[in-house]
Amino acid sequence: MKTIFVVGHKNPDTDSIACAIAYATLLRMLHPHETIIAARAGSISDETNFVLKRFKIKPPALIRDGTKKVLVLVDHNEYSQAIKDIHEAKIIEVIDHHRISGDIKTIAPIPFESDVRGSTSTIIYERFMLYNRQMSREVAGLLLSGILSDTLLLKSPTTTKRDREAVKHLSRVVGVDYREYGAEMLEAGCNIIRHSPKKIITSDLKEFRDKKLVAIGQVPVINLKDISHIKHKLLIEMEELAKKRGYYVFALMITNIVSNNTELLFVGDKSVIERAFKTKISGHSLLLKKVVSRKKQVQPYIINAIK
Repeated sequence: MKTIFVVGHKNPDTDSIACAIAYATLLRMLHPHETIIAARAGSISDETNFVLKRFKIKPPALIRDGTKKVLVLVDHNEYSQAIKDIHEAKIIEVIDHHRISGDIKTIAPIPFESDVRGSTSTIIYERFMLYNRQMSREVAGLLLSGILSDTLLLKSPTTTKRDREAVKHLSRVVGVDYREYGAEMLEAGCNIIRHSPKKIITSDLKEFRDKKLVAIGQVPVINLKDISHIKHKLLIEMEELAKKRGYYVFALMITNIVSNNTELLFVGDKSVIERAFKTKISGHSLLLKKVVSRKKQVQPYIINAIK
């Protein structure tokens, strides 16, 4: 049989990378005669680099397209977020914790799990428990990092009881205080503001295609003032990228990981943002208090506001 690649979404975050490595590890335990490789569909972020170095794990293999490949998709289930030429791949399984868009099609039935969790890493952790397979400290560290990253140290409204239980167990396996380790990890991710405006707006960018094509990115900061001096440059880059890719609305969440507030920069149809958050807006930014989750507090409202 051909090589099986376990791969997350484009512009991979820590959860996506952690899931690819951890689930490939579990699948090799369950199917020792198969060739199963952890893969990624884009560059490694500063936060994820911190995690990989901390646990001395090599980055997954970079694959640039899905042509004639056999894939297991983790942490996504939408073509717009998947690797290039995903239509040419054979998808044999999907594990995710996001909405189901319905645009991924297969010839035959496949295992498809999209459950209510704060991160896909929680689901992968539960798979290890289900199959009674022992994970290494390194894999446990990856999954712990994925959960803490996606749930902002369990403070995101997407956090579930299952996420908390997983963090409690994984923290013991790794031997860390999750609050101290998680704060250090999230702070490493805030280094993104030192990069170019183009990299900032695309580092954690997801596309959603419903009535229109929408893009929503997210950038973590310790203080919203850290990025105030380059907001105009970010908006210029956002405008250019929106025209190039045909985004009806392009929003960028600049999320303060300390206060849990988000400044939303946007280009495109302003009326969509005004309807989504029920307010009149002057300019191209909006402060959203106690908003940290793209998938629960921003994306559904923008999508539903498009007429």
